[in-house]
Amino acid sequence: MICSLRQKEALLRSVVSACDPPGSVALAVQRGLRKFGVRCVRTYDRHTVGMFGGLAEAMVDTDGLKLFVRHGGAGPAVLLLHRYPRTSATWHRVAPQLATLGLTVVCSDLPRYGRSGKPTPTADHAPHSKRAGARHLVAAMRTLGHDRFAVVGHDRGSYYAFRLARSPTARLEDRALGLPTDW
Repeated sequence: MICSLRQKEALLRSVVSACDPPGSVALAVQRGLRKFGVRCVRTYDRHTVGMFGGLAEAMVDTDGLKLFVRHGGAGPAVLLLHRYPRTSATWHRVAPQLATLGLTVVCSDLPRYGRSGKPTPTADHAPHSKRAGARHLVAAMRTLGHDRFAVVGHDRGSYYAFRLARSPTARLEDRALGLPTDW
């Protein structure tokens, strides 16, 4: 059942207020959510469903580099990319709420961060570029069955989101870029 506009706005406010610091990451999420048919499923209770609200964890092989992802939900896919020097755990308050709003949420540890693999160094450093990282993220999303998806990048994640937006192989539905921070 589709929510009323007032219910949708209340849900969006709860996503914004769940961010730490308040409003930082979720402003971009809020802008992107309006383009999806936001649906009410149930409210999120982090005390009963765990830190990530039942999102599955997996290691996804992407052309020789394994990426750690947390994923779950049903509906249009959104890829959440974390800030430096954090991991996908940054999204622990936002991801379960987005999943209950009717989105498929994928939180990935960026290449070289957290539990994700580290590429083998070369003289030209190409495996460590944002372009190479974006290719791995596209491969991970395709492995999970998402050919088209939205992306939200926060701080360092916004650089990867920018490369995804410029990539001819990524078929993005929507993107929320920016959010580099100096706090």
